[in-house]
Amino acid sequence: MDEDDPMSRTTLTAALLAGALLALPISAGAEEISPETVWQLQTVAGEPVEAEVTLQIGADGAVSGNASCNQYRGQNTATLPDFALGPVAATQMLCPDMETETAYLAALELIDRAEIQDGMLVLSASEGAQMVFAPSE
Repeated sequence: MDEDDPMSRTTLTAALLAGALLALPISAGAEEISPETVWQLQTVAGEPVEAEVTLQIGADGAVSGNASCNQYRGQNTATLPDFALGPVAATQMLCPDMETETAYLAALELIDRAEIQDGMLVLSASEGAQMVFAPSE
Protein backbone atom coordinates (compact mmCIF):
# COMPACT_ATOMS: atom_id res chain seq x y z
CA MET A 1 0.00 0.00 0.00
CA ASP A 2 1.29 3.45 -0.93
CA GLU A 3 0.97 5.68 2.18
CA ASP A 4 1.09 8.78 -0.01
CA ASP A 5 -1.86 7.62 -2.11
CA PRO A 6 -5.02 9.34 -0.74
CA MET A 7 -7.19 6.55 -2.17
CA SER A 8 -5.28 3.90 -0.20
CA ARG A 9 -5.61 5.92 3.02
CA THR A 10 -9.35 6.39 2.40
CA THR A 11 -9.81 2.68 1.78
CA LEU A 12 -7.85 1.80 4.92
CA THR A 13 -9.81 4.32 7.01
CA ALA A 14 -13.13 2.97 5.70
CA ALA A 15 -12.08 -0.62 6.44
CA LEU A 16 -11.01 0.27 10.00
CA LEU A 17 -14.24 2.20 10.61
CA ALA A 18 -16.38 -0.67 9.28
CA GLY A 19 -14.52 -3.13 11.50
CA ALA A 20 -15.03 -0.92 14.55
CA LEU A 21 -18.74 -0.55 13.82
CA LEU A 22 -19.15 -4.30 13.44
CA ALA A 23 -17.54 -4.82 16.85
CA LEU A 24 -20.03 -2.52 18.63
CA PRO A 25 -23.02 -4.10 20.41
CA ILE A 26 -26.29 -3.61 18.55
CA SER A 27 -28.89 -2.05 20.79
CA ALA A 28 -31.46 -0.32 18.57
CA GLY A 29 -32.27 1.95 21.51
CA ALA A 30 -33.70 -0.85 23.67
CA GLU A 31 -32.93 -1.09 27.37
CA GLU A 32 -30.61 -3.91 28.33
CA ILE A 33 -31.87 -6.80 30.42
CA SER A 34 -30.08 -6.70 33.77
CA PRO A 35 -28.64 -10.08 34.78
CA GLU A 36 -29.32 -9.23 38.45
CA THR A 37 -33.07 -8.85 37.95
CA VAL A 38 -35.44 -11.67 38.82
CA TRP A 39 -38.64 -11.29 36.80
CA GLN A 40 -42.14 -12.31 37.98
CA LEU A 41 -44.58 -13.52 35.30
CA GLN A 42 -47.64 -11.24 35.06
CA THR A 43 -49.51 -12.23 31.90
CA VAL A 44 -49.48 -14.84 29.15
CA ALA A 45 -51.24 -13.86 25.92
CA GLY A 46 -52.85 -10.98 27.82
CA GLU A 47 -54.31 -13.20 30.55
CA PRO A 48 -53.20 -12.66 34.18
CA VAL A 49 -51.11 -15.39 35.80
CA GLU A 50 -51.76 -16.23 39.45
CA ALA A 51 -48.93 -18.75 39.86
CA GLU A 52 -45.53 -17.77 41.23
CA VAL A 53 -43.39 -18.04 38.07
CA THR A 54 -39.99 -16.35 37.83
CA LEU A 55 -37.27 -15.91 35.23
CA GLN A 56 -33.72 -14.59 35.30
CA ILE A 57 -31.40 -14.14 32.32
CA GLY A 58 -27.72 -14.11 33.28
CA ALA A 59 -24.99 -12.14 31.54
CA ASP A 60 -23.70 -15.42 30.08
CA GLY A 61 -27.16 -16.29 28.65
CA ALA A 62 -28.07 -18.68 31.46
CA VAL A 63 -31.84 -18.73 31.96
CA SER A 64 -33.25 -19.90 35.29
CA GLY A 65 -36.23 -19.52 37.57
CA ASN A 66 -39.18 -21.15 39.23
CA ALA A 67 -41.89 -22.59 36.97
CA SER A 68 -44.51 -22.42 39.79
CA CYS A 69 -43.22 -25.48 41.64
CA ASN A 70 -39.97 -26.74 40.17
CA GLN A 71 -36.75 -24.87 39.53
CA TYR A 72 -35.61 -24.79 35.90
CA ARG A 73 -32.58 -23.75 33.91
CA GLY A 74 -31.49 -23.54 30.32
CA GLN A 75 -29.27 -21.48 28.04
CA ASN A 76 -30.18 -18.70 25.63
CA THR A 77 -28.08 -19.58 22.59
CA ALA A 78 -28.89 -16.33 20.74
CA THR A 79 -27.68 -12.78 21.33
CA LEU A 80 -30.28 -10.61 23.06
CA PRO A 81 -32.76 -9.32 22.11
CA ASP A 82 -33.00 -12.53 20.06
CA PHE A 83 -33.87 -15.51 22.22
CA ALA A 84 -33.40 -19.20 21.52
CA LEU A 85 -33.66 -21.37 24.60
CA GLY A 86 -31.75 -24.63 24.46
CA PRO A 87 -32.93 -27.72 26.32
CA VAL A 88 -34.52 -26.95 29.69
CA ALA A 89 -33.67 -28.97 32.81
CA ALA A 90 -36.05 -28.86 35.77
CA THR A 91 -36.32 -30.44 39.18
CA GLN A 92 -38.90 -33.22 39.36
CA MET A 93 -41.09 -32.43 42.37
CA LEU A 94 -44.71 -33.53 42.03
CA CYS A 95 -46.92 -30.51 42.56
CA PRO A 96 -50.69 -29.91 42.71
CA ASP A 97 -50.66 -27.55 39.70
CA MET A 98 -48.43 -29.26 37.14
CA GLU A 99 -50.60 -27.95 34.27
CA THR A 100 -49.41 -24.35 34.72
CA GLU A 101 -45.79 -25.40 34.97
CA THR A 102 -45.93 -27.68 31.93
CA ALA A 103 -47.64 -25.00 29.84
CA TYR A 104 -45.14 -22.32 30.91
CA LEU A 105 -42.07 -24.42 30.11
CA ALA A 106 -43.51 -25.41 26.73
CA ALA A 107 -44.30 -21.76 25.91
CA LEU A 108 -40.83 -20.65 27.01
CA GLU A 109 -39.26 -22.88 24.37
CA LEU A 110 -41.28 -21.07 21.64
CA ILE A 111 -39.97 -17.61 22.58
CA ASP A 112 -37.66 -15.94 20.05
CA ARG A 113 -37.41 -12.36 21.38
CA ALA A 114 -36.72 -10.80 24.82
CA GLU A 115 -37.03 -7.03 25.29
CA ILE A 116 -37.65 -4.43 27.97
CA GLN A 117 -40.78 -2.37 27.26
CA ASP A 118 -41.92 0.26 29.78
CA GLY A 119 -39.87 -1.39 32.54
CA MET A 120 -41.37 -4.84 31.89
CA LEU A 121 -39.63 -7.86 30.35
CA VAL A 122 -41.60 -8.97 27.29
CA LEU A 123 -40.89 -12.39 25.83
CA SER A 124 -42.41 -12.84 22.38
CA ALA A 125 -42.89 -15.70 19.97
CA SER A 126 -42.93 -15.11 16.22
CA GLU A 127 -46.56 -16.29 16.21
CA GLY A 128 -47.40 -13.16 18.25
CA ALA A 129 -47.93 -14.67 21.72
CA GLN A 130 -46.30 -12.79 24.58
CA MET A 131 -45.35 -13.35 28.19
CA VAL A 132 -44.95 -10.19 30.29
CA PHE A 133 -42.82 -10.13 33.45
CA ALA A 134 -42.39 -7.42 36.11
CA PRO A 135 -39.26 -7.04 38.20
CA SER A 136 -39.60 -8.96 41.49
CA GLU A 137 -39.50 -6.91 44.65
